[in-house]
Amino acid sequence: MSYYHVVYNWYLPVYFRGAQYPITATVLKIVPQNEKAFCKVKLTSLNHQLISPLKKVYGDLTIYQYQQNLKVGDSFSVVAKLKPYNQYRNTKLPNYELHAFYQGTKVKGYFIGQHITQHTKAALSRSLKDALQQVVQHTEQQGLYYALLFGDKSKLSPQLKEQFKLAGLSHMLAISGLHIGILYSAAFFVAKWFTLALPIRLTQTLNLNRFYSYFGLFSAFIYVWLSDFMVSALRAFVMLSVLVMLYWGKKRYISLSALTLALVVILLLNPFELLNPGLYFSFIAVVIILLVYRRIVGNLSIVFVTVRRTLVLLIAIQLALFFGLLPLSWFYFSGVSLASMLINIIVLPIFSILLPLLLVLILVAFLFGMSAPLMLFDQVLSTVMEYFLALSLDVYWLELGFVSWQQVILIYLVGSFLLFTILHRLVWLPIVALLSESNLITQVSWQITTLDVGHGLSVVISKNKQALVYDLGAKFDSGHSVAQSQVYPFLKAHGLTVTQTIISHADNDHAGGLDYWQTVGLSNTVLFGIDVEGKPKFCIPQTHTFMGLTINILGPIIIRGIRNNNSCIVQVTDGSFSALLVGDIHQEAELALIKQYPNLKADLLISPHHGSKSSSSELFIRQLQPSYIIHANARWSRWDMPHSTVQLRYHDMGAIQMQTAQLGGITVKILPDELQFTAARTEQRYWFLTN
Repeated sequence: MSYYHVVYNWYLPVYFRGAQYPITATVLKIVPQNEKAFCKVKLTSLNHQLISPLKKVYGDLTIYQYQQNLKVGDSFSVVAKLKPYNQYRNTKLPNYELHAFYQGTKVKGYFIGQHITQHTKAALSRSLKDALQQVVQHTEQQGLYYALLFGDKSKLSPQLKEQFKLAGLSHMLAISGLHIGILYSAAFFVAKWFTLALPIRLTQTLNLNRFYSYFGLFSAFIYVWLSDFMVSALRAFVMLSVLVMLYWGKKRYISLSALTLALVVILLLNPFELLNPGLYFSFIAVVIILLVYRRIVGNLSIVFVTVRRTLVLLIAIQLALFFGLLPLSWFYFSGVSLASMLINIIVLPIFSILLPLLLVLILVAFLFGMSAPLMLFDQVLSTVMEYFLALSLDVYWLELGFVSWQQVILIYLVGSFLLFTILHRLVWLPIVALLSESNLITQVSWQITTLDVGHGLSVVISKNKQALVYDLGAKFDSGHSVAQSQVYPFLKAHGLTVTQTIISHADNDHAGGLDYWQTVGLSNTVLFGIDVEGKPKFCIPQTHTFMGLTINILGPIIIRGIRNNNSCIVQVTDGSFSALLVGDIHQEAELALIKQYPNLKADLLISPHHGSKSSSSELFIRQLQPSYIIHANARWSRWDMPHSTVQLRYHDMGAIQMQTAQLGGITVKILPDELQFTAARTEQRYWFLTN
């Protein structure tokens, strides 16, 4: 609680739609894109009031009319349009708002680049880092060097990131214990070799090993400093420092108690590290390595001098890491790379040599202007990366679906009880809990989920692991779409197979995901097809069945004028409960619909046009008599949906209203004798998340 109030407790004051704030900020990351740029900043003042330097107050800003006048590390003043940071929230998908809170991201917004009124240069650490990065900016693999050396993955291609994930090598792209350990070891032995090469004899009373280890720690700290104290790098450095101090204090440094002490120190520095997946991967990995080392080596501190012994230890460690980290990989990535064990055995020893070599080559080019060795290294690595990218690693990725954090804990309890003899007799407890959890789930006849996709729409109707998808949300200028980040991952996490897709109309916020749908091979599920321009064709009124449910396609009612009125209108019913999805129709189409279908009713209505004042006419909702209304909307949207007058109309009719902007993805479970409503944000609450 104390740490929260000192570091995290900050909110955007007096927010209203379109609010502008004078700010000063420091650029942490910037990605130019044509005439605009996306940047991450640390706010130092807002409304001319200084923000405590202890506060984590970061923002994601878009700079329009960007003229390359800002660089990473620069400070500037500007008037920006800001709003509180929020993200999509859907069940069984990563909680990005939780991650944003941990990172300290509080606001997002934009400003015009030409209106920057103050501009100061970067600090020493940033200037030095920029100078080192300029050394590699003309190499073919500069994006990879930025990631390996500084944890900056902004210049990596999506294809390369995905390939590293499929290979189980993602840990190499973020500065971690691996990088810190390699650098510490390299600096340790460099200092030792340098001392041995000295022409003078040093007295044996000097504890040179202490000097070597301190030099290693100093070198590792410089690396962390250059990484702008990246969380994963700082955590690894703290772990290393604790173990080195224990060693020189003549305490047991290769022990679980030493590891526990390192964990305590890290959590004292920041207790919210518990929200960071890297913490669990780091410590569980070290525990696994420690246990394997003890089992094979015993308590003796010996060096494996034979190739056979070294290979046995490496294989044993990689096997243990694969199975030991599998539950975590399952939870965070919904799968695991079957090739990761073999690839890591081959790559990690090579990487332990290449990382120090790369650093040396960059320093040589920087200090002495000798870039030829670095360019030769780059050519060799480029050839290797071509072969790496050509590997079909996707066939070795095992998709495991969704697992809850409770199940992960039970799985680790089973492993712990089997590992420690004293607990063998109790192993049945977590096993029974694990097996019985699935039997406690209420059997659902069918369900409707209105996904949280911001300003847009995507509804998933599911039964018996089959899904009908109505609309796919928006696609953005970056080429990314919510179909890729939310809709498709939601279907995979819930183990759903798409058999039918209906696109209401061609507006981007409804049909933007069609490109991605074709990429993943689901274009054949789109009813009524896609035209040559990649747009959805008009739907045709008809009735068909989906897993025993009746799908009545009632429109479009009007094929002229406003495109919104051409939306495909779909009624889904099981005979007793019905839901109506009407896309973005306006009042004109609403009145035509109830005139054509005078007996049309709906228990659940997805509000027309996200609750716009142009829709939801009084006559329309009086005939439908819906009991429940779901507004698919974006929080703090500039379109002000649902409109207050629309909400008042539904309220006067006695309908219960829900908004995806407030609740996240909303699921209606239709049971034989009742309805159950669940929402992503209410299922998993945190006292420190104000959104």
